[in-house]
Order: sequence, then C-alpha cells, then structure tokens
Amino acid sequence: QNPSSIVVAETLTNRRHPSYLAMGVDARLRASRSSDDMKTAKNVVICLPPSAAGSGYIEEISNATYLWAGPNGGGKMVFTSSIGVYGESNGNIVTEDFRLDTRSGRSTVMISAEEAVLKR
Repeated sequence: QNPSSIVVAETLTNRRHPSYLAMGVDARLRASRSSDDMKTAKNVVICLPPSAAGSGYIEEISNATYLWAGPNGGGKMVFTSSIGVYGESNGNIVTEDFRLDTRSGRSTVMISAEEAVLKR
C-alpha cells in the first residue's frame, strides 16, 4: 500500500529466499546485520522458533528488538511468541493474564525471550 516501504526478511539460512524475493521482499541473512541496521525499521515482526537459534535464542530475540526505531518512530514491534508458555486451560479461554507454565525448559526460554522483548 505504501510504494516507498521496504519489507525485509532476515533469516538464518537462505533456503526460503527465492520465495521471499518472488513476493517482492528483500531477503537477507541474519549474519549480514550490522550496527548500521539498528533502530532503522519503523515496524518489526520477530518470528523465530527456539529450535532455530538453539542456546542463543534469548540473545537473538533481544538483538532483533534493536532493529526497531522505537515507539517514537511511529511503528510497532510484534513478537510472535507461543501460547505454549501458558499452563493447561481446562477448556477456558487463554489470555495473557493466564498462569504461566514454568515446568518445561521450552516454556522457560520463551518466557525469558518475552521478558527481553518487553524490556525494549
């Protein structure tokens, strides 16, 4: 809708780059990020599963938040976490106020990543 906008997909591998390029998305590798990229994006969507980053997941998520220009930049930052951080719902509607499940390592990592995003 905005011809001057640029959509960038920053990925860990170039496996899906051809499909992104076909959609008009500028695809680049995470390894190519530099300090010049920090705080340059009006809108940022962070979508990275813990399995993709291994033990460096929280650091990767935290670093990605610094691409965002911030709330004064007029845009938004979205972190697509997981409802897996919440405990059993017993059929109830789950909201962000629902009890967190800290029994699994995956949930604990996701909770820590969310906390890193919220600090930004």
